[in-house]
Amino acid sequence: VPVDAAVVAAPSPDDPRVAPERCSGDALDLRTVAHTELCTVARDQAHPLPDAEQLEIRAPTGLRVAPGERLEFALVLRNRSREPVDLDLVFRHFLPLLPERTEGAGVDTSCIMQPMSTDPPPARISVPPGGELAVPCVWFANRHLIDPDSYVASECGDFPALDRGRYRSVYRVAGVEGGGREVAVDIQVR
Repeated sequence: VPVDAAVVAAPSPDDPRVAPERCSGDALDLRTVAHTELCTVARDQAHPLPDAEQLEIRAPTGLRVAPGERLEFALVLRNRSREPVDLDLVFRHFLPLLPERTEGAGVDTSCIMQPMSTDPPPARISVPPGGELAVPCVWFANRHLIDPDSYVASECGDFPALDRGRYRSVYRVAGVEGGGREVAVDIQVR
């Protein structure tokens, strides 16, 4: 029996698996939300991300990592309004998020190949007033900026550690139709 892609991409509101509490709040595990697709909405029903007056995106400060090591952190989405805010997020890259681009000495962009979902459905998350939602991110302190143990690593060969220094990476919290907001994250390799 063929599967209707529209049904898979956006479960019916009558589907017993779709419970509002699974897609609401500020303690949600976004990895689970993205993987299960239970919070998806049809693309034509999705809205762009709210502006900075309603939705603040905070990057951590003081991030440090040893050369060649993995750094995990979170971007924090904070609802600044007095009403719940629905966020229609699109996870083009699988979670945790990887940087879109990085500035700094020794970065080799000739082999940056990232896993990417070609047309993921938007996930609608409702964040309460004042609520904060953590978006997991990762950064690899090697010249290619990718996980040497990932399946995309086979294209790169070796993974020399980045030199000690300061780097600035840009992460994108994506919305529908290419919308979204970019956030710069400063990282010190030491």
